Amino acid sequence: MTAGPKFEYRWADGVQIKKPIEVSAPKYVEYLMDWIESQLDDESIFPQKL
Repeated sequence: MTAGPKFEYRWADGVQIKKPIEVSAPKYVEYLMDWIESQLDDESIFPQKL
């Protein structure tokens, strides 16, 4: 996956990586999927019991 030489992928989650870092497109998707999973697993955001 790539968007060509005109684009850069940068990642910062504000917790472990506070300052944006340049990453490859596959690494960006990996970070994104991990972040999404952590959000979905967070009981304070999506409680399993009401």
